Amino acid sequence: MPSKKIKRMERLARRRKRRIILSSTIAAILVAIFLAIYLRSPFNFVTNGNTNYPRFTGFPLTLINGTTINTASLIGHPIVLWFVTTWCSSCAESQQLLAEEYYSTLHSKGIIIVEVENYGDLGEAGPSLLQFAQTYGGLNKPGWLIGTAPLWVTQKFNPKEYLDIFYLVNQNGEIIGENVGLGAYLSSIVQYFEAGTTSVTSISSYVDEKIPQSFYSMLVQASKPYNAPSSYVYNVFKPLNTPSLSLGSKPIIVYIGAEYCPYCAAVRWPLVLALLRFGNFSGLEYMLSSSTDYYPNTPTFTFVNSSYTSPYIVFESFEFEDRNYQPLQSVPANYSAIWQSVAQGSIPFVDFGGKLALIGAPFSPALLSGYNWSEIVAQVEQNTTLGATKPLQTR
Repeated sequence: MPSKKIKRMERLARRRKRRIILSSTIAAILVAIFLAIYLRSPFNFVTNGNTNYPRFTGFPLTLINGTTINTASLIGHPIVLWFVTTWCSSCAESQQLLAEEYYSTLHSKGIIIVEVENYGDLGEAGPSLLQFAQTYGGLNKPGWLIGTAPLWVTQKFNPKEYLDIFYLVNQNGEIIGENVGLGAYLSSIVQYFEAGTTSVTSISSYVDEKIPQSFYSMLVQASKPYNAPSSYVYNVFKPLNTPSLSLGSKPIIVYIGAEYCPYCAAVRWPLVLALLRFGNFSGLEYMLSSSTDYYPNTPTFTFVNSSYTSPYIVFESFEFEDRNYQPLQSVPANYSAIWQSVAQGSIPFVDFGGKLALIGAPFSPALLSGYNWSEIVAQVEQNTTLGATKPLQTR
């Protein structure tokens, strides 16, 4: 009988088949907003005053060359303990960034990098750890240990099966911080160790929290009109032959997605910012896409407890599954019929008044990887255009 893990992976595979992954970027009003996201700013670690740190007791690590060491022997040095999955795109990007830009600095400060492959690559086939390191860097670098460990190590340090999670261990063997997506924090790690701060607030702690008024004001400011150069304008809308959707004189915009979906996470950003030009949201909450899906923990919002008011537009949203793939909101029959007819149930799906549809993600969720919400808005506000967006990565 298949294990629970295999059954879960099969369910994920079925869900992923429903999605349409686009290789183009979003049309004028949406692309213009997100071309700013390429600039990367350092994340500021936040302390919470905790002084009761869990201890790092070590584990056996079998290096790529076949040698096995006990990582407890490394206590006395600051350690970046990093769990990777070789088929994970953010892991590959982080590996290359670490090798090309940050390794020398970390090594000069005596910081040891312990890179561990998640056991069995979390149940999916990927390149070997050796191939991964050969492709993206890290081999034969002093103080950078790359290897595998027993199943219990992944179960202990990565029970939620994140694709890319890391811990910071100080010289006393205390685990003083953790987060997801190493690449986004490389520029801050040295300062973090040197400052001696005590704890890192995980981005996941914000899930389902209502966004504060201060952040909402940042969104409103970021939504101001921006004229993109013509070379950055792409048309990814599909004309519809379905009946017009309106309420009185107001066109109805219908969004259908799911909280777990990283592509839905991506499309909510430009959708929210575009809608803020014509009205106001209340009740928007922070959300992350699933930690076990492609592009794990993509920062976004959820529309579940929100409402939208506008003198020009009616906006209706339906998140049909939550972050844990459980049923959440039912899609009304009339909207569901259009969704199935036009998009065959693919998500995300946005119907603009029965005139145009956006099917799938307009840009790669990888663009948002490693950022928090404030960092994304800060980049949007700069209105920076840095070249054509990357095509979506498929596997």
